[in-house]
Amino acid sequence: MTKTSEDVEGLNIQLHGVDVAVVTHYAGGKNILTFNPAFITTSQHERLTFSLRQRRDPQYLHTPQIRTDKLPPVLSNLLPEGALRDVVSQALQCHTNNFI
Repeated sequence: MTKTSEDVEGLNIQLHGVDVAVVTHYAGGKNILTFNPAFITTSQHERLTFSLRQRRDPQYLHTPQIRTDKLPPVLSNLLPEGALRDVVSQALQCHTNNFI
């Protein structure tokens, strides 16, 4: 029996010191954004706003966001675009869709 392994990297996302989510990047290019259970169970009136979608869609925080070769839109929109994105990806030696 052969064991396979895969390189996985994770990034903890915080807002004002509160753990909100973890984005996990797998070697094959898959990225998964998963929200912290403690953040999800915080009262809606006390919970920080990570995305306006969390207020409109009650299942948004409960559903992992899985993307291949790209970050989920809520994170991708924070990255530079155009020529600046190309410069950053060259400096990081990665594809322009893969900044993690």
